[in-house]
Amino acid sequence: MHTFRALLILSSILICSAQRALAKDNFKPSTLVMYNGDTLYGSINYGNWEKNPGQIRFKADNQNSIISYTPIDVEEFYVEGDMYVSRAIEADFSSLNQKELNYSREFDLKKGRLFLRVLVKGEPALLHHVSQNGRDNFFVDYQGETHWLKYRKYIDYFDKGYTGVAYINTYQGQLKFFLADCPEVANLTSRTAYNQKQIIQLFHKYYACKNPEMLAILDDGKPRSEIGIFIGYGSTHVNYKGKIYRPFTESYNLSFSTLPVVGLSYNVPLRRSLSKFSIFNDLHFSGYTVEGRTVLDDFSFYFLAYDINQSFSYVNLSNLLRYRFFTGKSILFINAGIAQGAMVTLRNEMTEERREASETTHTSMEAISKKDIRKYEQSIVLGAGISRNRLSGELRYQNGSGVSRTNHLGTGTTRLFLLLNYTLIKN
Repeated sequence: MHTFRALLILSSILICSAQRALAKDNFKPSTLVMYNGDTLYGSINYGNWEKNPGQIRFKADNQNSIISYTPIDVEEFYVEGDMYVSRAIEADFSSLNQKELNYSREFDLKKGRLFLRVLVKGEPALLHHVSQNGRDNFFVDYQGETHWLKYRKYIDYFDKGYTGVAYINTYQGQLKFFLADCPEVANLTSRTAYNQKQIIQLFHKYYACKNPEMLAILDDGKPRSEIGIFIGYGSTHVNYKGKIYRPFTESYNLSFSTLPVVGLSYNVPLRRSLSKFSIFNDLHFSGYTVEGRTVLDDFSFYFLAYDINQSFSYVNLSNLLRYRFFTGKSILFINAGIAQGAMVTLRNEMTEERREASETTHTSMEAISKKDIRKYEQSIVLGAGISRNRLSGELRYQNGSGVSRTNHLGTGTTRLFLLLNYTLIKN
């Protein structure tokens, strides 16, 4: 119980600290190319935007003043591996959410100058925009002009009076035209959906066909995974409950020790604004021991005690949802999920010492009946920590079902770990 309180306190501190940090600006090194021909170096208040920004806040090197720029001022800018370009476009920005569709087949066109994110740099180039209502629009730079890839969803009438969603897929013919000098790729456009992954794959095949050296995919839509190793140590407490296994439930002298933890981690951050979330998985070895002496009866004419010696080790697979707070050079995080452990080694010994009058006997036995041993443990996991560069530290709380599967003995485990993780590979 104390360990759980400690974790809650730590999590609260981290959340409060992160909230204060998030309220601050998050300026990242950047380069701006202006329409007047100037190139500016400094930093942009970067939000890892899921929806394209309408303006950017820029701070020049060695200056404290912040200036806001719009697509009218900036021709292109670079920040954190992202490239944005300013383009005057005409496109349909109506929602693609099915609940908001109407019966019109006409494109609801609007003009404007916007920042478009470059997905594929080359000739032709692929650009992307996400509006405030979440609508995706794709554009192609081709022979000096920017073309909107036309796409619309609407409600239409079908046979027998039924209504349903219909599509205008003009973009497929446009792509076939833009990629026509590679026929085997152009013929794939009719099977290309209007989404980032499939359109990027189409451009990848086109450049592989025409000129692989020209291909520069700035964002392929894939999560960037991280593979690491970690070690740790912790404390374990077993919460015994029941009336039959008295050597456990009536003992006040049992001691618990925790085996060192060692394992591999695999973290998959989600994309764009969701990159604050990640799916964190780890495979690790851990275990604990239980030792102690329980005296049940101690009279002059009768004595009964049990010496317990147990040890359990597991290979554990943890699957966690992690939320990260970006605070400049460091990242605070909290995570929650489940762990599943398969028992690898087992020692389950107990010696009974019984003395009646002047006769003493020692009997070896199983501490918990073999048929009552659970060799597969499930746990709830909570954690909080901090990372910087490739190194991270985490305080993790784990509450498991324990080794007993009988209703006569509860063996729930409460475990607290301090883990150190080092990222070996960033894909």
